[in-house]
Parts: sequence; C-alpha cells; structure tokens
Amino acid sequence: MMRLTRYFQNLFAAPEFSLAEKLAFSQDHLQRVIANPAGGLFTPLIAPTSAKIATVVDCSGDEQTKALARQSAVLLKNTFRETLTVTLGRIHGALESEYAPSQAEIISCGLHDRRSFGDCADNALEAKLDALVGGLTTLGAPVATQLTRATDALNAWKALYAAALGAKGAVSAPADQKKAAIAALEDQLHYNLHTIAREYPRHEAKADLYFQQHLLEDHPVTPPVTPPAEAPPTFTATPGDAGSKQITFTGSYPAGATTLALYQEAFPGATPELVSRVDAPVTEMVITFDSATSGEVYGFTLRGGNDGGDGPAAGPISQEIP
Repeated sequence: MMRLTRYFQNLFAAPEFSLAEKLAFSQDHLQRVIANPAGGLFTPLIAPTSAKIATVVDCSGDEQTKALARQSAVLLKNTFRETLTVTLGRIHGALESEYAPSQAEIISCGLHDRRSFGDCADNALEAKLDALVGGLTTLGAPVATQLTRATDALNAWKALYAAALGAKGAVSAPADQKKAAIAALEDQLHYNLHTIAREYPRHEAKADLYFQQHLLEDHPVTPPVTPPAEAPPTFTATPGDAGSKQITFTGSYPAGATTLALYQEAFPGATPELVSRVDAPVTEMVITFDSATSGEVYGFTLRGGNDGGDGPAAGPISQEIP
C-alpha cells in the first residue's frame, strides 16, 4: 500500500548520518546546483543553502571542520563565478531583444562590458551585481524576469562570498544552537530535493546530477568504470511541428556506453546543462522545451556514459525551437 506520509519525512535527518557526512553531502550538492542551475530556476536555492551550511560550520568547535569548510566555500565561490557568465548572457540577450538597436539600457546596467564581471576582484563583484540590479529595477516591468535573475545571482554571491570569508575561530556553540542549525540544514536539503523533483517529474536521472547519495553512506567506494573512449557515431536532431517546441534527438551507443545523455547550451561557450538521460537500448529522446521561445536557437551535445561517467561529446548541433 502506498503511504503518502513518507514523502513528508526528512530523509536527511536520519540519525545514522554523521555531521561530517551531512556537510560533505551538502557542499557537494550546493556545488552541483551552482554548476547546473537549470537556466536560473535553482539559483534561488544557492543563498539559503550556503547560509545554512555556514551556520552549521560556525557552530562547530572543530577547527579541522572549519578549515575544510573554508576550502569548500572557496571552491563554491569560484564555481559560481564561472557560471555567472551564463546568467549575464541571458540578461544581455533579453535586453537586446527588448530595446535593440538602443544600447543605452545595456550600458545603464553595466552589461556593455560583461568581461569586467569576470575580471574584477571578489570584493568588487557585489557592487557590480548591485548596479546591475539597480539598472534593471529602473527599467521596470519589461525586464521583470531579468531583474529576478540578477537579484537571485546577487543574493547567491553575497552568501557564497560571506561563507568563503567566514568559519573562523574554534569556539563551539551551545548544544541546542548546534542542533537547531543542523535541523535547519536538513530542512533546506529536504526543500531542495522536492524543488528539483518538482521541476523534473519522472526524470529520476536528475537525482544523480544534484545529489550524491554515496556521500551519506559509510561503505567502500567501488572503483569507477572507465568512461567510453569515443563519442556516439551518430547524432541527429529533428524538429517537430511549428509551435510544438518539440525536438526528437536520436543517437547510437559507443562501445562501453550504457546511457546517452543530452546536454543543452544556452549560447556558444555556455556551460552545458543536462536535459535528459536514457538507458540502453533506448536511442531516441523526444523533448518538449516548454520554457523556450519558438525561433530561439540552442546548441545540443550528446555523450555516451556508464557507471564511470560520461565520455566525449558529439556535437554541438545548433537547432531552432519549432
């Protein structure tokens, strides 16, 4: 008999998980969300997750835990800076679409020199993002979606940068304060799990993209299988009827591959995001891009994979959304 109550249980609160395991799992999960924000859908998860990890670390009296947390926070901060270019590219493209041929709006938001966001020092990035938010706020309703993206990015950066600077000292917090901090982190992970699952119904492969369950389990790590040595020899994209926003992707498995993974690039040079993964012998994926606009062009790549990870990519193939 199916029991709906089990979906309300917080699996991350299981007593067999140690604090070290929860922190390792949480930091890995946060890095995966930063690297794969699903076009900005999951960016709002970054700031609260980072803040709750930092609070747990601050409550710990273990200096080694804090040192490891600082190292992880620096990695998370750097990962965010690498993926920020995708967010800025989306905002820039939306402004061009809304206001072209005028460049005044882009200049007012500081996006005429996007490279400066990547080149500036960490302590200067908040001011640049704050100016971007201010510029978009002035432009008002036509760019409301982009304002949300920029605000989410600003909040995420502030939390990540603060975490990279924090976790200092070796004074342990009272037991009840530490317990409350751990519970808050567990609840945040539970919320993140349901948020991501809601965006990808029936796509169980997404769980492995954002959550590495083995980090919560005490068992020997199985040696990884060597990834496929070659890309799929064939890879095609066939658009559906006009207005359907549907594309059929077909590929074949290279030697050693047991899965095919489809990735999407928002624009040339952007970080590819996983769209779908199928297991052998399935060779076809029919994807409907509900959030895209008909006429937009995206790049797609296909990788063959196995338990050891994905192999080299085939593509990219540029395809217009029908």
